[in-house]
Amino acid sequence: MKYIFCCLFALLLLGCSNGKQEQPSPAYTLSEEELSHLQSGDIIFRMGYGAMSLSIVSILNDSIKVSHCGIVVRGSAGLKIVHTISQSLSDADGMQECTVEEFIADSRENSIAAVRFKHADKQQIADKAIYYLDKKIPFDSYFDLIDSSAFFCSELPMRILKDEFNFDLLQGGESLMQNCKFSTFFDPQYFQVIINHHLRK
Repeated sequence: MKYIFCCLFALLLLGCSNGKQEQPSPAYTLSEEELSHLQSGDIIFRMGYGAMSLSIVSILNDSIKVSHCGIVVRGSAGLKIVHTISQSLSDADGMQECTVEEFIADSRENSIAAVRFKHADKQQIADKAIYYLDKKIPFDSYFDLIDSSAFFCSELPMRILKDEFNFDLLQGGESLMQNCKFSTFFDPQYFQVIINHHLRK
């Protein structure tokens, strides 16, 4: 079992690292209407390109097939995505931002989804993501959900919800593999689905 978890760590490390092993489809995008629906504090998901993203989806065996996530920030410069990536496949380690177009360009077709936390000030979520961006929090290559000095991709929104709103998304999950599942962000009791391209399939 320990070996399985170690393999999962390695796969998540690469899958959350924004690796580009295939050429993205230039036709895949969000409509203007969909873009207009995105608000600061929304959590956006994608499935990346490459074997590692496929492996993550296979190992997690989740109900939603994604391998990476970030937080939407809407400001004077337009829509940005704040997320965390390993330096192993990125120019910088940890917290960084990209345009929504860049985030989508690294997404497999019909893999984008976005949710909104129902029970909090969404701007506060975005502000905290920017705070961590400014602090240059490194990528959590150990995938330690207790240590708050570094984050892996889904740990970022989990940490913000727990620290800012006392909302523990993990809620005592029985295993690491359960805790890593992206579907925890799609519980309709707590989250509103804003975009779900998975329904196109």
